[in-house]
Amino acid sequence: MAKKKVITPPGAKKVQINNTTTTSSSSELPPNYKKGIKRPYFSTIIPEKDILDAKSTKFDYIIVTLLTILGFYIRIIGINKPNSIIFDEIHIVRHVNDYLNGTFFLDITPPFSKMFYAFIARVLGYKGDSTNLTTPGQSFQNTDFPFIGLRTVSAILGAGVVPLTFFTLRSTGSRPLIAGFGSLLVVFENSFIVSSRLFMADSISLFLLALGIFAFKKFQLTSPFTKDWARFLVLTGISLGLGISTKWIGFSTIVWVGIITVQQLWYLFGDIEVSNCKLVKHVSSRISLLLISPIVIYLGVFAIHILLLNQTTPDSSLLTTHFQRTMSGNDIYDLPKYVTFGSTVTLRHSESLGGFLHSHPYPYKSGSHNQQVTVFDYKDYNNEWIIEPTGNVDENDKRLRGDTVVKLRHKNTGALLRVDNFKPPISEQEYDFEVSCFGDYEYQGNDTDVFLLKIDDDSKSKDFVKSSETQFRLWNKKKRCTVISHDLKLPEWGFGQQEVLCIESPTVARTLFTIETVKYPQDVDFTGNPELLEKVEEIKPSFWSKFLELNTKMMRIFQSIKPKNNNSPDPSSWPMLPSGLRYFTRPKSAIYFIGNPIIWWLSIMLMPSFIFIRIVDFFRIDNNTNSIRYKAHTLTFLVGWFLHFIPYVINEGEFFISYYIPSLYFGILIIGSTFEYIYFKNAKLGNTLIVITILFAYYFYSTLTPITYGSNWDVTSCQQSKLLDTWNYSCDIYK
Repeated sequence: MAKKKVITPPGAKKVQINNTTTTSSSSELPPNYKKGIKRPYFSTIIPEKDILDAKSTKFDYIIVTLLTILGFYIRIIGINKPNSIIFDEIHIVRHVNDYLNGTFFLDITPPFSKMFYAFIARVLGYKGDSTNLTTPGQSFQNTDFPFIGLRTVSAILGAGVVPLTFFTLRSTGSRPLIAGFGSLLVVFENSFIVSSRLFMADSISLFLLALGIFAFKKFQLTSPFTKDWARFLVLTGISLGLGISTKWIGFSTIVWVGIITVQQLWYLFGDIEVSNCKLVKHVSSRISLLLISPIVIYLGVFAIHILLLNQTTPDSSLLTTHFQRTMSGNDIYDLPKYVTFGSTVTLRHSESLGGFLHSHPYPYKSGSHNQQVTVFDYKDYNNEWIIEPTGNVDENDKRLRGDTVVKLRHKNTGALLRVDNFKPPISEQEYDFEVSCFGDYEYQGNDTDVFLLKIDDDSKSKDFVKSSETQFRLWNKKKRCTVISHDLKLPEWGFGQQEVLCIESPTVARTLFTIETVKYPQDVDFTGNPELLEKVEEIKPSFWSKFLELNTKMMRIFQSIKPKNNNSPDPSSWPMLPSGLRYFTRPKSAIYFIGNPIIWWLSIMLMPSFIFIRIVDFFRIDNNTNSIRYKAHTLTFLVGWFLHFIPYVINEGEFFISYYIPSLYFGILIIGSTFEYIYFKNAKLGNTLIVITILFAYYFYSTLTPITYGSNWDVTSCQQSKLLDTWNYSCDIYK
């Protein structure tokens, strides 16, 4: 009967071995190597010592129970204070109401966290009645919103990270003392405590990350194709799926698991004791449960999201016409198919987030000083335009054709759309022209107000302009330029709306418009033109098209948010804890996201030491099992830290230091793994460092307690607590 094969922990260094045929005994080979026919090979059977060192005992469960109780107590005390909406709790409050009332919304993060809290709120008896809760700092008093219940659930998730940390470190071979030490760092980490006391996505995201790491480490330590092996593999996939459904940083966790998995498979392919049949099982099980399963969960979360949110709201105007028409309460259910001269229309810019051609009775601050023309994301009466002819109209067929010369009159103000010989307010290249509105209903225009309506070559409708279908460009005959819009926003005097301009050689995608709504003039002759009675065909988009549209819109919203907060430091400086994040401020009370400095700084200090040890390995061979385990697991944690940190460094956006939480968790695992290595090398030094670190961690936890819990403080203590001048929480509020 064939032996069961299991997988070695990732990151183990493959020691250089002479490729010539050797007769060396197996005792002379490096750990995890076996003698082959021609050369030694790496065996994927887990050493018995690794399994025994990771085995949990009754003492383990006693320790982890006590630590979990302590972690929960620290997170639950005073959970009802303050009884006001704090920071990002406002998003959860709004979206809990949205889910329970079925009202559509678009957000910049996947929906699982909002959906989860909505479910908990419904279980607690809440029915979505407190829709008046709309701003941070607003009191929950005199409402039935179950904020204490939601915060309690968040605290439970936060406390759940404690045992997951313990058993994750135990699975790497760390002794109970070190696993307890690492868990205690989680208990006293102020940033974790703050996040766990509020109902926000951070607490769910951290719990799922810890669960995924734990399950994956246990999976690596279990015999292949056993029930436990399958159980931990499935649990890893579920954690990854819910993780990406909570925050997109969860994709970094998938990449982390993927890198380690590829390494595992590489060793399996080199293990001559693993048959081809088993290799196929190894590969297929990992692909299906670590890649396909998370994607299916992500799709499933969005399927529920779409099913629940079926009521039209202002946010639904950002969706395509056909998507909007599937929602209850929409105002575009009975659209004329064709457009005529004299029709009142709304023109939607195809490449913008929502993007309606818009004008309002406010002038530009430069150039012509004419009436502003912009692209506005939401429905508004200032989005309406009247299509006017420049000559005689064919009475036998009043439908608007492609390549027709038209004038566009702004319905609310009567001004005509025009291209002026001035530079736009934002884009000032030589070939750019300002687009504005000029005149009133008495003004009949000139050649600067005339546009050729050119149907796009890829448009389905080539002859007639059809609402919600035909894509076209507006080409100005006088300036020989095409009207476009882009993501640049006008300043405050332009209400932050998108700039519209006219350029000679534009990017095609930025020039395309469609007509979303059509209102015929009152004197339209349906008898002579029966084709005008035709309506836009109702096309029900598939789930797949809705899913892609929602994710595309979410990404566009995220990209449109420009860095503007002065309340959080640059992402590249996050590991050094240069400052925190103000969550809540009232006289005599404040909640401030700030980390425990000894934990943040120690995790960063230990990374160079690990790199130094790996460099030294090039000059000496250390085949000790504990050393190999330290280097293998610490490397995986370091890669995890990097993958969850680097996206915020290389991308632009409005990022907060609280986004560093996933990387910090990997940092705590690095601390635990490194201290296990130190303890193995020198137990006395290890004990000393553990005691010192715990004392400092507790000291900083207790020192920063007032801004962690929002409790009373005094000015002197507040000022003395600032280790760095850049820690910008205010002490004046305690006067």
